[in-house]
Amino acid sequence: MKKIISLFLTLTILIGNIVIVNAKSVGTVSADVINQDIEGEQLISVNIENNHGIMGYKLHFEYDVNDIEMISVQKGEVTQKGNFYDNLGNKSGQFDVLWNYTSEVKTNGSIVVLEVKCLTDEPFEIKVSYSQPDTFNGNFEDVVLTCNNIYSSNQSVEDNETTTSSTDKRPFVIKWLIEILTRIFRSFDIISLADVELEKQYLVVKEANRRVEETFGEENYYADYDAVVTNYKSMLQEQMIEDSESLATSKSSAQIIKEYKEKNNIQTITTDDVPGLIKTFQNEGLDTVYSDYLNDEELKVTFMKMDNGSVVKSDVEERKTDNYMNPILVVGLVIGILLVIGGFIIVKRRKRIENE
Repeated sequence: MKKIISLFLTLTILIGNIVIVNAKSVGTVSADVINQDIEGEQLISVNIENNHGIMGYKLHFEYDVNDIEMISVQKGEVTQKGNFYDNLGNKSGQFDVLWNYTSEVKTNGSIVVLEVKCLTDEPFEIKVSYSQPDTFNGNFEDVVLTCNNIYSSNQSVEDNETTTSSTDKRPFVIKWLIEILTRIFRSFDIISLADVELEKQYLVVKEANRRVEETFGEENYYADYDAVVTNYKSMLQEQMIEDSESLATSKSSAQIIKEYKEKNNIQTITTDDVPGLIKTFQNEGLDTVYSDYLNDEELKVTFMKMDNGSVVKSDVEERKTDNYMNPILVVGLVIGILLVIGGFIIVKRRKRIENE
């Protein structure tokens, strides 16, 4: 009997350990230098893989200020929803990125995009680590991250374990260009993109081409001011649609517009509805840059595209389609198995005693 009890306890401990390991999902954080082999400014996408579910994280970055200058820290596509903070500039050569959301995110992809400027021709390294107490899943259980350091793009792919070639670079380039062009327009006090004096037009084109050449090595990217404005507005409209689906709300952009139309008893969006819709979306957290630089007609067209969009899946539907087994279900299953085994042993023991 003692042997059976000992075996029973050992089995319970072993299965319990398996459950604990399963509860702590392990993800990998690595990086992709978006503009490979370009000196000067570089965009770096910090990605998460093997993501079984994460609702919050805190990443820590350290680098040598003699090698690189950290220009900006931006959201990745995985972290578009939720609260995103960084303390870049508080301490020389290091900063933290903190993100959290109201529900679990289970997609793989970019969680942070870094814009850095190389100060030397020597290879650089950015050390990456994470804070365990601030990194958790939807059940507030620890999520373990394996963090790979970031290396400059002039190292070979074999030497750089963090570099991948599968990342879609277009979204990052669009976000980067929007941010750069917005900075340029604001630096020249340009509020309306129309009726800008020729001298300022020339300076805008010159500065925009300089930034693109430094980062991507492409000379004379914009032929003239009209090309800058056309490209900027087109990217703004595309990004506005994407950002409207990434607000800290459970509603899709189509749902928000539907409710607005029902509340105001309108069938079709017109330019007269643009101010009200902009205010509604900005109350949900949409950036003001869209209403600053897109006119009412352009905003109307964008809202109409959003109005024809599909409703995103609910969290319940996402859980139904997820193949990852919830740790709570695993614990329940293990307990059930142990109860069955224990009952079988007790019944067998009683029968043996009765026979004796």
